[in-house]
Amino acid sequence: MPTTATEDPNELISKAHEHMNKAQWKMAVEDLADAITSASKNQTLKSQLGQAHLMRAQCLVHMGEFDKAIEDSNKALAISKAIMDASLEGETLRLQANFAWKRGEYKTALDLLPRSLDIAKRIKDIRLEGMVHLELATTYTLMDENILAEREYREAVLALEKSGDVRELARAYNNFADNFMTLRNWEKAAEMFAKCRKFAEKVGDEGYIAWGSFNRATCLIELDRPQEAMKDLELAIPILEKTEDYNGLLAAFESKGLAFGKLKDWKQAEEYLLKARRLAQKVKMPVPEGMIIRDIGRVYKWRGDKEKAALYFNEAKTIFEKHGAKRELARIEKELKGL
Repeated sequence: MPTTATEDPNELISKAHEHMNKAQWKMAVEDLADAITSASKNQTLKSQLGQAHLMRAQCLVHMGEFDKAIEDSNKALAISKAIMDASLEGETLRLQANFAWKRGEYKTALDLLPRSLDIAKRIKDIRLEGMVHLELATTYTLMDENILAEREYREAVLALEKSGDVRELARAYNNFADNFMTLRNWEKAAEMFAKCRKFAEKVGDEGYIAWGSFNRATCLIELDRPQEAMKDLELAIPILEKTEDYNGLLAAFESKGLAFGKLKDWKQAEEYLLKARRLAQKVKMPVPEGMIIRDIGRVYKWRGDKEKAALYFNEAKTIFEKHGAKRELARIEKELKGL
């Protein structure tokens, strides 16, 4: 039976880009697997081979396949050096830093990002420069270095506005809002998450529509507006499930668990928080798992069970100490003092 499938790596990479722009990670991975197979057969297509490995790494991390994503990124980095492709090398270093902070490896992220930034400046890639500033800012936020984080976020937004990359601009506003969450400025953070969703809607990026929505929901929960938060979560969760975005899904389940906790529906609160924890374990993200454990403790605190709350808070504290998550340590200390 005749097939219309293409073996042209450039066409396959282009198709994968289209899927990635719609957060269709699984479909993109399938196209990229074909691109890698095809490009591997031709020594003149090393650049396309490296690009396909890099893009597949980006998709796999959304799907919770960290080990496979790291393997692909290492292949992309090796190819970039072999063919002296500075752009591919800079993009790969930036992505590896992203993997590092997601796994709580902040020092590794801070080692990789200056190398990527040097490349971006040397080749005058303003988009990559903006993305590196964004990764630096996010890492500093997680380390509770808020002044450094705000500086980097502002640099990221300026660069990404100049580059015209609305999709990455949506991510910048999403992550910048996290800085205001650290400062417990929930109103400002909610406003910025709404901006993230607005930019994502402009380019039809369902992934960041979902991220802006469930992150805004987290702020609304802290503002004691759980019913309103539920509406944002009802929008976000089906998108995250459809796109198999496990990183986003674990955070959305965490938020939904807290929303049920605020509504004193203890059974549903426990169910969603445990679902979130299992996902965090699946994708091997210890700091987010610690945050979920802390939130299980918060729900027990709201129920008046101080003994169980303390057990969960101390379990989370051990994880945060191990990974140097200063921001989360500060929050857990406040929770413990409040018992």
